[in-house]
Amino acid sequence: MIALNENEFLAPGFVDAHIHAPQFKNAGMHLDKPLLEWLQNYTFPLEDRFKDVEYAERTYPHVIKSTLSKGSTTTAYFGSIHKDACLVLADEAEVQGQRAFVGKTNMDTNNLADYYKDESSQQSLNDTLDFVHRMSDMKLTEAIITPRFALSCSMGLMKRLGLISKQFGLAVQSHINENQTEVKVARDMFPDCKDYLGVYEDAGLLGPRSLLAHSIFTTDDEYKRMASTGTSVIHCPDSNIQLMSGLFNGQKVESFGVNIGLGTDVGASGMDGIVQQIRMAEMVSKITAISQSESKIHTTYRDSYHWATLGGARALGIDHIVGSLEIGKRFDAIIADLSSMPAIYVEDETPEVKFERFIRTGSEKHIKSVIVDGHYRIIN
Repeated sequence: MIALNENEFLAPGFVDAHIHAPQFKNAGMHLDKPLLEWLQNYTFPLEDRFKDVEYAERTYPHVIKSTLSKGSTTTAYFGSIHKDACLVLADEAEVQGQRAFVGKTNMDTNNLADYYKDESSQQSLNDTLDFVHRMSDMKLTEAIITPRFALSCSMGLMKRLGLISKQFGLAVQSHINENQTEVKVARDMFPDCKDYLGVYEDAGLLGPRSLLAHSIFTTDDEYKRMASTGTSVIHCPDSNIQLMSGLFNGQKVESFGVNIGLGTDVGASGMDGIVQQIRMAEMVSKITAISQSESKIHTTYRDSYHWATLGGARALGIDHIVGSLEIGKRFDAIIADLSSMPAIYVEDETPEVKFERFIRTGSEKHIKSVIVDGHYRIIN
C-alpha cells in the first residue's frame, strides 16, 4: 500500500508522444537555424554517431533515466537509421521499465546530407523487419514504424512501410507541415500527391495509430482527412518556437475532430519533461489568441494536460490500457510531492488547486515516484 501525505497526489503518467532519443546531446543547443538547415548542420552529424553501438550504449541509459524521472511513463522515440543502436534503446527502456515505442528511423532519400544516407531502400526495409521481429517478445517496449518525413523517404519505401505497419499492427510516426520551406520541398518532390498529407495518404501510412508531429501549416482539407482516418497530431510547443517554425492552433485542430498528443521533441527543445511542455502549450495558444482579434479562446492547462496523457495514449492506440487511472487499465502513474514548496503556497489548498500549482509552477524535482505497469520506483 502507498499512503499519500496531504501535499502529495497521484496522477496518470505522462505520454511523451514525440521525442528524438539520439538528439539528447544537442538538447536546447544550436538553435540558430531553421528546420532544414538545423538538420543538416547539427542534427544529422550527431545522429550519424550512432553507427557506433558503443556510443548508443553510453547515451541511451541516460535518455531513458531522464525522461522516466520526469514522469514520462510512456514515450514514443525516434531512433537513428541504425538498427543495432535502436535495439540498444529498446533494451534500455525495457530494463529501466519504461513503456516505450521505439522507431528505427527510415531514410533512403536524404538530399540534405549525403553522409547520412547509409541505407538503401532494401536495407532500410530489411533492417526494419528484423528490428520488428527482434522486439516482438518485449513486455513494455514496442516497435513503431518511423519514416522520418517525406523529404527523406522514397514513395516506394513508404508504401512498403505502410504494409509492414498493417501486417504487424504497428503504430506509425512521422512529421508533417512543420516548416514552410519543408512544405514546399515536399510538394516539389511529390507533385502527383494532393498535398503534404497526400504523400502519407498515398503511401498507406494514415490511420488510428498514425502520429504526425508539428502540423503547423496544415490546411483545413488535410485536417478533415486526418479526422476521417483517425490520424493524430502531436504538438511540440517548445520545439516549434525554438526553430521559429510557427504557432500551432490546437483549438482549430480539435474543431475538426483530430486527436492531439503532446511531445517534447528533444533535441529541438531543451526540455525533456512534459510538465514544461504543458505550460508551453497553453502559452502558445494564448499568444495565438492575442494575435486573433476576433477571438480570445485559448487552450487551457487542462486541455494540454489531456493531450499529455489520454491524448497521447489515444494517438498510440493504447488509451484502453493507459492514459488515465480508470479501473481495469494498467497502473502507470506519478506521485508528486509539493512539500518542498513554501507552506504559504500549499497550506489549506484543495487537491485541485495543488494540482494546478504543480502544473503551473512545479518541476521534475516535485515528482517523487513513478509507477509503470504497477512497478513503483522512487525518483526524488
